[in-house]
Amino acid sequence: MAFPFDGAWPGVFSIIIEAWHDTTGELFKNNPTMQDIQSGDSARIISRAVVRRRLEPGPWLRDRVAQGHVQLEYDVRVVCDQQSNGANCNTRRRVNCTDTPARPSKLPGIIGHDARL
Repeated sequence: MAFPFDGAWPGVFSIIIEAWHDTTGELFKNNPTMQDIQSGDSARIISRAVVRRRLEPGPWLRDRVAQGHVQLEYDVRVVCDQQSNGANCNTRRRVNCTDTPARPSKLPGIIGHDARL
């Protein structure tokens, strides 16, 4: 799943992860709502993890949440858009105009002789 964000990355994310057991084998065939899941006898929640943590842009991070005999494992990462970088995705990338003089003219938003985006 991808969750795009506008502007600078705040540095912290929150996520709720749930694992459910479909006791009839039919529940998840029809894209049920949470109300459908919680109101019937066809599903039972196995585990629920609420995570809030700090994360900087970079490589994938594998995290694990253990509760009793259940362990949930997930991978997460933050990726800046193509024109941004830095710890908060708030630094504009620079293009070296002397290396490829034709390339900057094809990129939108180029300003100045040093081809800043």
